[in-house]
Amino acid sequence: MGMPSGPLVKEARTQRRIGSAVADQPSWYIKMKNQPFFRKLRNASAGIHFAWSAEQSFRTEVFLGIGTLVAFAILRPAAVWWALIVLCITLVLVAELANSAIEMLADHLHPDLHPIVGRVKDMLAGMVLVMSCGAAVVGVIALFDTLMRS
Repeated sequence: MGMPSGPLVKEARTQRRIGSAVADQPSWYIKMKNQPFFRKLRNASAGIHFAWSAEQSFRTEVFLGIGTLVAFAILRPAAVWWALIVLCITLVLVAELANSAIEMLADHLHPDLHPIVGRVKDMLAGMVLVMSCGAAVVGVIALFDTLMRS
């Protein structure tokens, strides 16, 4: 036997429980959540492309990451250092993407200067700074370890 269908079943599928209340999901939400994988991949790529074109910090971090990978290719550290530095570069770029997205959303929702929005942006910038400093420390330790072993 197949699954029942019809307008009532479709409507029931668009509902979800929130506590004890049932809230309808808007149709755009269902369309956005149930996209094919390649469409989601295209949307993610568009987001990265937008960050590249709109955010100088993102471009700078990408170039620094590429420079680090080139230095690693020349110095040829152990595989574990490669894994760590690739993870660090990835995390810095992810932090910058999150920072840029949340800042853009905050600017859209509250275009006027507001002290809380400013603090949120400062904390986001701090997140990227902490991640970048951690990545730099990993790179320096890898460099030191590689030079000491050769």
